[in-house]
Amino acid sequence: MSIYKIGVNLTTLMAEVYGGIITVLEERLLYLAQLNFLSEKSRPLHNKIIRKDLLRLNKELVSLIQQRGDKTGVYSALSINAQGLILYHMIELVEQQGLDVLLIYLEKV
Repeated sequence: MSIYKIGVNLTTLMAEVYGGIITVLEERLLYLAQLNFLSEKSRPLHNKIIRKDLLRLNKELVSLIQQRGDKTGVYSALSINAQGLILYHMIELVEQQGLDVLLIYLEKV
């Protein structure tokens, strides 16, 4: 059995939604980079930072919250990090399942 990958172009509306999500994601990643929670600083960050990086950062932020000492920026970084993970999920929905599924997801969130 052979498996073939079939590429499909995004519709104009899908491309607009995708671009909007990427813009918001880039803002969130830039904020995390400015707080020095991301080692990568050069733009575009969404091409260099993947979901796995944000999951790793989430563990680090939770660990920082549980420790004693200065927590400046940690709570806001945790919130922004969670938003980044949601945005990565939204990108996958647009790419893999389309706008109808994205809309259902957004209505539930």
